[in-house]
Amino acid sequence: MKAIFIYRDGKLVGNPTGYTTEKGARKSLVGCSDWYKVMKPYKTVYKEDDIPVEYKEMGVYEWSEYTDSWLFRREMWSRKVWNEYVKEHYQFVEKEYNIERV
Repeated sequence: MKAIFIYRDGKLVGNPTGYTTEKGARKSLVGCSDWYKVMKPYKTVYKEDDIPVEYKEMGVYEWSEYTDSWLFRREMWSRKVWNEYVKEHYQFVEKEYNIERV
């Protein structure tokens, strides 16, 4: 049987029996400690023009006239920030393994 395993710094992370797809493996990283660490600087609510220019340019925030503030766009953050972080720090390896009954 084949499975996808996640490695970081040469160590296995995530489910020790692997994942059926790389997409599932990537999805399992949502909510891990790295995910929160990378998101922390972006989770502030900004009023008026207090938002950093680079965040506006990335499209990570969207102006809301209803709340009169910049709203965090998690989907865009995932595409532009989180996915790049995962590419740099995690490896997804497909391996063959056998399940044996005892």
